[in-house]
Amino acid sequence: MYVCILNHRGKVVVHPNIKTDPELFFERIFPFIEDVVVGVECVFCWYWLADLCADHHIDFVLGHALYMKAIHGGKTKNDKIDSYKIAMLLKGGNFPTAYPYPAKWRASQDLLRRRMYISRRCSELVKWAVKEAILMLRGSAEAKYLVSKLERRYNKGKALGIFTHKLGRAIYFMLKNKEAFDMKRFFDK
Repeated sequence: MYVCILNHRGKVVVHPNIKTDPELFFERIFPFIEDVVVGVECVFCWYWLADLCADHHIDFVLGHALYMKAIHGGKTKNDKIDSYKIAMLLKGGNFPTAYPYPAKWRASQDLLRRRMYISRRCSELVKWAVKEAILMLRGSAEAKYLVSKLERRYNKGKALGIFTHKLGRAIYFMLKNKEAFDMKRFFDK
């Protein structure tokens, strides 16, 4: 992890590469503790640094990763250059901020983030299942028979929905059990 500290003129005062250790970090910034503002790009490892800054009453600013990429995206990119650019953005007032969730809310935020990812993946699988159901209906006499049997009991839209749901469950268990699709088993139930 690179620590880049600039003076009031924008000249680099400290710019070492240190291990991600709270004690080492605090050691490096301690001489400047009165005037330091810690700016971090919003990636997965900022929590410990935010907590350290909160414990020691150090100003902490979290940078929005997508907007920062747009601002300092260049041909040459490494942690040393990024740390300097982050320090310059922070000094110049152009640092794109994100909300640093307090420690007590982070678990909920992470859970919501994972839920959103899973929901998107699930909707992609459902779309795929619907497409496969349509293709199967076009070419399979057994599928047409099953849907017509369901249509006698329900309307056409409901019958296709039931068929698609059945196909979706089959896909779920195929993926879960790591088995190939078995058409005979699918139509026997």
